[in-house]
Amino acid sequence: MQLPFLVCIISGPFSFWSTPFGPLARDVGNDRRLMNPADISAILSQNIIADITNPNAPDPTNIEELHNDVHVYIGQQMSRIETASYDPLFYTHHAFIDYIWEEFRTSQRMRGIDPARDYPRIVGERSHQPLASMGLGRLLVIDGINDIFTRRIYRYERRPQCIPNSNTCGSQYLRCDWQRQRCVPLIMNPTAPVAMAQTGPAIQRLPWWAGPGNDANPNFVFG
Repeated sequence: MQLPFLVCIISGPFSFWSTPFGPLARDVGNDRRLMNPADISAILSQNIIADITNPNAPDPTNIEELHNDVHVYIGQQMSRIETASYDPLFYTHHAFIDYIWEEFRTSQRMRGIDPARDYPRIVGERSHQPLASMGLGRLLVIDGINDIFTRRIYRYERRPQCIPNSNTCGSQYLRCDWQRQRCVPLIMNPTAPVAMAQTGPAIQRLPWWAGPGNDANPNFVFG
């Protein structure tokens, strides 16, 4: 099924990207909003998981609803549960949310709270019950708060910060916006080298999972 009102991506690294639901498209900014530093600070100011998740958390600190808003803000494939993962932005967005989640868990440890023992008593949906299957091998939902993942499988670096007497934020891909005291991608710099731009003719990419006959319903919208 092809999504209606397509605003197809025709420039950048994912130009003319194909999905089972038609060309990759976005409709940025027509609804909801992006997360901002105030949202992150509000989340990190809370103490327990129930303070930042459904069904207990209020909107200003609800990481799930703030996450949903970004999906809807980007629009098109990203705004629908059945199609969101076909937009490459899905993975960068979820990596960022997972980072904020881990930063919250780190702040819990600093407050003397063991995040691996902080599963909420009230979770709402049956699929969120602690002993429900995660749908990933034999893992249970409660295994998602186990420390084994960040101790043995992966870890996150700290968020980049502006470095005094420097303009790089410690990365060749970032620069410091000193007016806002914030690190931003180098590509946002109007004086960035021209070599950063895409060159050559646009090539249509056909991912291995693209194919006809996919009947998944694309109409389930986030939040």
